[in-house]
Amino acid sequence: YLRKVSMEMYQMPVRKMEISAEARVAFVEYENKEAELAKNRDDAIGALHNKSPGKVLRLAGILHCLALAETQLTRAEDKPKIIRDPYTVSIEDLTRAMNLVDALNRWMILLVNKMAREAEGGGICDKVLAFARRKGGPVTYSQVVSSQSKKDRNKGINKETITKAFEVLVMEGRGTLDEEG
Repeated sequence: YLRKVSMEMYQMPVRKMEISAEARVAFVEYENKEAELAKNRDDAIGALHNKSPGKVLRLAGILHCLALAETQLTRAEDKPKIIRDPYTVSIEDLTRAMNLVDALNRWMILLVNKMAREAEGGGICDKVLAFARRKGGPVTYSQVVSSQSKKDRNKGINKETITKAFEVLVMEGRGTLDEEG
């Protein structure tokens, strides 16, 4: 089936596509969200968020073409077909693309953070978790900073690094942040 769909896509004429008005609104919101996530980040995660909107548009186009190819195949087999504008990418295709890119981004961020922690020999995230376990409840930035040895504080374990550790732990589903941190 994949071979048939691929061949159908390969034989499609070149066409200029647009996204529907509804999809355009959703895309602008997505683009703004990703720009905000990348703001003030000069690292791999910032680059990942900066590239996400482009990935979403390309993937939405591919999903749209796959659906067109499938429609052609079902028409050939006399099955009921879904009417689809061949030149307009729908909100459904765009939503699927955004969900897939977001899932891949979450996976990549977890992988990057895991590798960074392993490179640091466990790193600050593990220290934050260990401190929270010893305390037996929620911890604040200042409590974690004050719990660190002078040697660790001299290594740069400060409020900024602990803030990043908290954010990583939240992304991994291992904690929550309130307004006070």
